[in-house]
Amino acid sequence: MTKKQAEIIESIKDGTDDIANFLTHWHTAQDKAMVATRENFTPSLLMKAWEYGYEIEKTPEERALDYYETLEHLMNEAAAKDNRGKAVALSNERVGARNILIMLGIKIEGINA
Repeated sequence: MTKKQAEIIESIKDGTDDIANFLTHWHTAQDKAMVATRENFTPSLLMKAWEYGYEIEKTPEERALDYYETLEHLMNEAAAKDNRGKAVALSNERVGARNILIMLGIKIEGINA
């Protein structure tokens, strides 16, 4: 689920362990209409999140940063193993990722901001 959906669940949950109370808060929440339309929230999704918990999906920026940091980790491993060719290739891949973001006008902290 999105970070926004998780924030809304936590604000509605507000420390309660009672599912009936939770659903009452959901039903009376002022932002219910916004949540239902903009966040694709349904009572079914709320019930599943309550029962099974949830995992927050990473944003595209977070996924890009993970990819970029993974390349750095792999590059350092290759360099430590004296695999210069692989280290250079991974370094070039990082440069390419950074250049694409620059061309698209996207700034991501930890990559190009």
